[in-house]
Amino acid sequence: MAIEPVPCAPGPGGEPVEVNVTTCCAPSIASTPLCRQDGTTVLLVVRSGCVECGETAPDPEVVGWIDPATGTFTPGPAPADAGPCDTGCVDTICVQRCDDTDGDGTADQTYNELWCVRADGSTELVLTYQGDPSQPYGPVSPVDCEYGCVETQTYMLCDASGAFLRRITIGAGQHIVEDLELDGLTPHTVTGTVGACGGSGTGTTLPEQDVTILCDTATDGTVTEFVRDYQRDTSGQITGHTDYTLDGQPYTPSGTVGVCGPAEPCSAQSVLHACRCDDTDGDGVGDVDYVELLGVDCTGAVTSLGTYTADLSATYTPVAPVDCDAGDLGAEPATAVQARRVQLAAGETWDAAAHPTLRSVTATAHTGTGTISTVDGASTLFQGESVTWAIDKDEDARLMGPLTITANTGTTTVAYTTGVTL
Repeated sequence: MAIEPVPCAPGPGGEPVEVNVTTCCAPSIASTPLCRQDGTTVLLVVRSGCVECGETAPDPEVVGWIDPATGTFTPGPAPADAGPCDTGCVDTICVQRCDDTDGDGTADQTYNELWCVRADGSTELVLTYQGDPSQPYGPVSPVDCEYGCVETQTYMLCDASGAFLRRITIGAGQHIVEDLELDGLTPHTVTGTVGACGGSGTGTTLPEQDVTILCDTATDGTVTEFVRDYQRDTSGQITGHTDYTLDGQPYTPSGTVGVCGPAEPCSAQSVLHACRCDDTDGDGVGDVDYVELLGVDCTGAVTSLGTYTADLSATYTPVAPVDCDAGDLGAEPATAVQARRVQLAAGETWDAAAHPTLRSVTATAHTGTGTISTVDGASTLFQGESVTWAIDKDEDARLMGPLTITANTGTTTVAYTTGVTL
């Protein structure tokens, strides 16, 4: 005879009655993936036992694990090195920072930060380095970069209330996370768990490629691309879908829906951004920072995609683009002092005006006398007398004339030095 289960609660029309029968059920078996340190995956098998009506269910118990590669079931606990699988980063952002290593308040070193963006919208700093990522760098005193681009990424996420936008800004000394409504302006308050958007609009983890681009072909041959977002239940089965235009607006196909044909040759395989400087006041030095986006096509050719403000919030039209290092005159030129000496015979004259970088002069009358003419007039250089003029400080200083030395009788020598640029 058939066995009927004992009611757990009275049904309509009377009180519960006792039936002397035996009830039974099959235990519930479930499995969940775990990852091992060698990169392989195992399936942990968990069993939930039966309970009588009204009793509290016991905790599930681990009965063993399965190696998916061989299908072998091993009773007992999972391997010691097995643990939850890390979904890793869905995106990475590399940001240039500046460091003040000498304590003067200005940047003198640059370094890079590598940030990981996970599926739930959280960010994590994973690496700080300079030129070689294999060599970690510890900043001394991070400061804002004088010239630097702000990196901004926006992700659509979901929480208990539905979809919202998370904007992450990293750069120029900032690390800002903003949650906004889908209009991109209204602040959003997170409720519940944040994650990738599931079919129900709540924060759940989805299988890969739930969103795909399809083509709607009208009777006249017009092809419209649109986005189809598949909805799944907790077991991963597709339960429905929602269609959107490529800009995120609701869309209803009117023709034949199918996979789009071969894509046209890519116009921009990747997009780079370059920091630029604009001279708006005509002094030859950049005074406004802006960003130029550059597209690299499949052949490697680079094309400008447009210029924007430093935070990419609006387009920007430069007045007079200049090198960002314009106005930097570099190091001062090296200088030295050149030693020189002349011997004057009777009647010969030495004139300081012929030496514009003059730094010192010594005149000596060896035999006979000489005449020295300065701004104070002419005076006699007596036999055996030696006179000197010199500067010994600021290299920009020079001896000024008029200064002439003439040998009257006998021999007069003039020893002098001049400044030279190496």
